[in-house]
Amino acid sequence: MAQQISNVEIRCIKNAIEVTYDLSGPEHLRMDVTVVFTDKISSEKIIPQTISGDVKNVKPGRGKIITWQVLNDRQFIDAEIRANVSATFAITQQEHNQATTGGPGNALLSALMPGLGDVFVNGDEKPIIKPAYITLLFLGSAGLAWYCHQESENYYQAYQTSVQQYEINSNYEKAVYYADNAKLMTGIAATIWVMDVIRVAAKGSANRRDVHNVSSKGTLSFTPGLTKATLVYKF
Repeated sequence: MAQQISNVEIRCIKNAIEVTYDLSGPEHLRMDVTVVFTDKISSEKIIPQTISGDVKNVKPGRGKIITWQVLNDRQFIDAEIRANVSATFAITQQEHNQATTGGPGNALLSALMPGLGDVFVNGDEKPIIKPAYITLLFLGSAGLAWYCHQESENYYQAYQTSVQQYEINSNYEKAVYYADNAKLMTGIAATIWVMDVIRVAAKGSANRRDVHNVSSKGTLSFTPGLTKATLVYKF
């Protein structure tokens, strides 16, 4: 995408060090920028804490400024220092939500109750079937399976104790009818359970891959020549 940091310069202004740079690239991109100073003699890396300016969510443009209030972080600096300015792609709110969305471990929640794991892996996405509906479908089919099984048992017991032929036939037919429906509802409940566990595990794995992709988009970096900086406290 031809992003580039260029024209990095540092200079002392009163009790601060000012770093200017140009950031080029497509207009829609936003970058998070960091600056690290290096002492030429000791090679010590100085990471500024009290900084302000074009640091977070920076859009491309020229003349970007970062100001380091040096004396807020250390008593003095008297050295030739090098400024390294680097930038990473700023994470959008959507990417942040995606990055904090649940992983494949939430499949265990769906194993306990279908639909529960979906709540944690969907994030801001709008699923075709809401998690609450998945739970209701599972509970409904499981409840019907239990009801049909109980009715089948009742009619089978009535069949065994029946004396009249029409009662024998009627009770047996109803016992078989409810037994078949119990098997059907059990199959539906089991399918919902298995499919939801698989879906949550797959979606959670995809979320983990997306987190990795967000964190590995790459960086830009530019280091200018040495500049003499001298700042001391005045008592």
